[in-house]
Amino acid sequence: MDRLAQFFIKPDISEDAVSREVLAVNSENEKNQQSDGWRKDQLLRSLAAKGHPYHKFGTGSNVTLNVPHIADKLSEWYHKHYGAPVMTLAVVGKEDLDTLAKWAEESFGPIPSRNATVPTFEDAPRPYPASEMPRAYLVQPVLHAEELSVAFALPGVEKAKHSLPLDFLSHLLGHEADGSLTALLADKGWAQGVWAGADEAEADMTLFTIDVSLSDEGVKHWDSVLALVFEAVRVASKANPNPNPNPNPDPDPNPDPNPNPNPKPIQIHVASKGVTNATYMDLQRQQSLGFEFADVSSPDDYAVTLSSTAQVYWPPQDVLKGPEVMPSFDRDLSPHPQPSPSPSPSPSPSPSPSPSPSPSPSP
Repeated sequence: MDRLAQFFIKPDISEDAVSREVLAVNSENEKNQQSDGWRKDQLLRSLAAKGHPYHKFGTGSNVTLNVPHIADKLSEWYHKHYGAPVMTLAVVGKEDLDTLAKWAEESFGPIPSRNATVPTFEDAPRPYPASEMPRAYLVQPVLHAEELSVAFALPGVEKAKHSLPLDFLSHLLGHEADGSLTALLADKGWAQGVWAGADEAEADMTLFTIDVSLSDEGVKHWDSVLALVFEAVRVASKANPNPNPNPNPDPDPNPDPNPNPNPKPIQIHVASKGVTNATYMDLQRQQSLGFEFADVSSPDDYAVTLSSTAQVYWPPQDVLKGPEVMPSFDRDLSPHPQPSPSPSPSPSPSPSPSPSPSPSPSP
C-alpha cells in the first residue's frame, strides 16, 4: 500500500521514466492496430467534432508523445488533476475493517489536495452534430469478421445514473427472446447475434451501440438488416407506456413528413414493450438475481471495480449494488435514441478497398 501511495504523493516524472513509458505506450498502440474493436473506436473518435475531447487520439505513440518538454507537460497536467478531492480508494483484504482503514489512512493520508477538480466539457461542441448525421462507412477488418454496427450519440446520463437508463435500452434492443430483433434476424439467417449497450458513457456524452454479427447471407442483405435495426429503435421509442391509452389521443405535434403509405406490421414486439414499469420490474428481477449469484472476483480486480464505481455511485451503501440493480423506475430519465431513416434499397456507400467490405460504425 505504501508503494502504491507514492505514485500519488511523489511520483517520479523524470525524463528517463517518461521516455520508458512512451516506449511502453507506443508498444501498446502497435498492438492495438491489429484489433478491429480498437480500430472501430478510433474511427468514431476521428469522426467526432475537433473541439470535443472525444476526438483525441485514444492512446499515444512515438509520434504523438515524443515532443519537446514532454516530462514538464506531464508533470503540469498531473499536478493539476491528481489530488485527494477527486480520488477514490478501495482496499480489499481479510483483515477487519478498522485495520484496513488504519492502513489506508497511514499510507494515503499524505496525498495532497492540489486543489484538483473534475474537468467538465459543458462548453465543448456536441461530439456528433445532428446536422452531420447520419453517416455510414464501410471498413476493411483486420480479422475475418462481418459486423454491422450502429452508434447513437446520446446525452450524458450521469445525473440519471441511479435509474440505470442505459440498461433499459440494452434490455429492449439486445433481448434474445421470440419477437426480438435478435430472433428476427436469426430466423432470416442474417445474423449470429446482436449486442446493444453503451460503448462510452461519460458525464456529457453517451455512445449507445447496436452491433450485429452478420452471417454470409446477412452481409448480402446488410441494408435490410440496417432497416430492421432502425425499426427496432423506432418501435422502442414510439412504444406507448400507458396500458390504457386514450382512445382519442391528441394529434402528434411532430408528424412524420413522409409517412409510409403501406406500413408493415410490427414484428419486433419485444422492443414494443417500451420503457414501462412492467419492463422495469422484469429487468430488476434479472439484475437482482445476477447480483445475488454473481461470480466471486479476484481481490485485485474487485478493488479496481470498487474504486472506479465509487467515482460515480455514492454514498458508500450504493457502491456495491448501485451499478448492478435499478432501485427505482423513472421513465423520464431513460434515453430515447431517435431512429434514422431506413436506407434505400440500393444505397451508395463510400468506396472501400475490400471487394467484400463489412458494414461499419455509423455515429
